[in-house]
Order: sequence, then C-alpha cells, then structure tokens
Amino acid sequence: MTSSIAASGSVKIWSEHDCKGRSLVIDGDVTDLAEVGFDDAVVSIFFG
Repeated sequence: MTSSIAASGSVKIWSEHDCKGRSLVIDGDVTDLAEVGFDDAVVSIFFG
C-alpha cells in the first residue's frame, strides 16, 4: 500500500492494474496521498 510518493518530475498513477481506472498526474513529492484521494489506492505507475 502506498501513502506517499517522492519523485523528481512527473508520474501518473492509476487505481487499477495495467494503467486503468481512476488516474492522477503528480508533479514532485506528495507526502499524503489521502489529500489527493489516492491513499492506499495506487496500483499502477508510469514514469516519464
């Protein structure tokens, strides 16, 4: 389970496998994913 993300740049996260479901683009660090509605909901990540 994921409650925070630290990234230099942008990442896109999804709520389901294979980059499906609800998604969100994050720029930089998010110390509390609950604040953006994704606490313990990240299943897929795209770096790029």
